[in-house]
Amino acid sequence: MAQLASSSKAGGRVTPCRNKRKLMPLRSHNAGACSGPIVEDFDPQEKLMLSCPYEEKEPRKSRKVKSQTAVRKDIQVGKENRVPRAARTEPLGVTTRARRATEKKIVCTYMHRKDVEWVYNAAHKLGKCETENTVSAATTHVVCGEVKRTINFLYGIARGCWILTQDWIRESENAGHWLDEEQFEVMTFAAARQCRVARETLGVYNTIFNNGDSYYVARKTSPPYFELLKLMQLCGAKISSSAKRANVVVSSVAMNVLPGIVVVNEQWVLDSVVENMLQPKSKYFH
Repeated sequence: MAQLASSSKAGGRVTPCRNKRKLMPLRSHNAGACSGPIVEDFDPQEKLMLSCPYEEKEPRKSRKVKSQTAVRKDIQVGKENRVPRAARTEPLGVTTRARRATEKKIVCTYMHRKDVEWVYNAAHKLGKCETENTVSAATTHVVCGEVKRTINFLYGIARGCWILTQDWIRESENAGHWLDEEQFEVMTFAAARQCRVARETLGVYNTIFNNGDSYYVARKTSPPYFELLKLMQLCGAKISSSAKRANVVVSSVAMNVLPGIVVVNEQWVLDSVVENMLQPKSKYFH
């Protein structure tokens, strides 16, 4: 105590004394105060209580490894037997009749309402198909009442769909099963068959407007602005938000533009799509 007091006083001032903490050995809760070595005569439960909290433990497995193990186990017991999408997808160029028969999505165009209802009823009766109102990325068949350049007809060409007459539905209904589409394919426009073959064999779509030009579409057009814009984008067009920064302007009326910018009407777009080739712009000037 004397040493502690002397060390804590210096020049009449009392300075705080810093005592170091001594580490005491771990003991059992009922071992009491014993002077000899600790004898490990307690049960395993007490030994677990006295184990060092910083003891190196077995590394935990990552969640990813656990999930893979769980999925693998589920597959073995039959709970989950799904094939990965990469394994289910057929290579490009492989389009069998069986596959086409199970993945039909049909859109009708230029038909009366009663004819559309008949097509939908016949398609659902034959089975293995779905019907849609407008052409989408999943559409496979476009059935035409008459061969007219409707917006669904043009979308079908751009997406490489089957463009068929309604005789395909009628003959298939009489036969009681889906018939092969080739004998009912519309041959009026060569682009319909060309784009369909390119989609099935090469997996590519119509990209006739992807030629390095920038296009501006005016607001007042026929077909409507948004439909014409979507059609050009499906065919690879680069759309500009300003006529000043575009190379080609599509408009139904004449426009005052900077020198070097070409103004064409909407028919140039439609004719280029159905011919699968950019048409000379000189025929479509205002």
